[in-house]
Amino acid sequence: MPDLKEPDYESRIRAQIAQYAEPENLLKLPRVYNYWIAKHIRPKMSAVFGISNVLLLYAYCAVE
Repeated sequence: MPDLKEPDYESRIRAQIAQYAEPENLLKLPRVYNYWIAKHIRPKMSAVFGISNVLLLYAYCAVE
C-alpha cells in the first residue's frame, strides 16, 4: 500500500482529480469516429441484427 504522506502520491492524486474536473472534455471523440461508425459498423449491425442503433442492440440483447 502506498504511503499516503508521500509527495509523489499526493501529486498523482491531485493530477487525477484535475483530470476529472471538466468531464465534458474527457470523452471527446475524434471526428473520424462518426465517419467510421457510419461507414463500417452501422451497415454490419444492420445486416446482422436488422438495427442501426447501438442502444437498440443492447435492448435487443437484453430482451433475448
